[in-house]
Amino acid sequence: GGPPPPLAGDVPADASPLIGLQVASFPTRPYRDWPIEQFEMLARNIRKRWSRSHFLIYGSADDRTRTRWLKNQLADHATDYAGLSLRETAAIMQLTDLYVGVDTGPTHLMSTFDIPLVGLYHCLSSSHHTGPLEHPCVYVIDHPHLGKNCTERSPMAEITVDTVLAQVERALTEHPPRDPSGRLP
Repeated sequence: GGPPPPLAGDVPADASPLIGLQVASFPTRPYRDWPIEQFEMLARNIRKRWSRSHFLIYGSADDRTRTRWLKNQLADHATDYAGLSLRETAAIMQLTDLYVGVDTGPTHLMSTFDIPLVGLYHCLSSSHHTGPLEHPCVYVIDHPHLGKNCTERSPMAEITVDTVLAQVERALTEHPPRDPSGRLP
């Protein structure tokens, strides 16, 4: 008995790499959000190189419009986990091969796992101030206006898909995905 293991029935058994996406920051700090369309382009570019990749989309219940849109764009290559409790989200996060997210609580939670993390930081909250400490496989991307003329209107869209993709490729090269057959009990 008992509940099914995390991911059972949600993710193809041969999916690899398994990539978590945190697509929204705090509702009071929307300037930290990377455009959802850029997350879509990133995922499509990742799938060109890793055709069996699968995306786990995290967020709060308030983020469901964005997470559902992204799930619909990625179809069977993504699972929308928005609205789970923090404990449930953490249980799923620990099964991923890579995490890509904006500066917010779940990204800080993810930094407790020794799993490659690509973090996107706005110029008002640089990785130097809010990024993971002593993480063995962190790949931070700070906003290009860091330290100069930065306001809440400095768009996160200025962090390009190519910039994030380069860090994703570096992370997956330096920390290859686990064999998917060993992921689930």
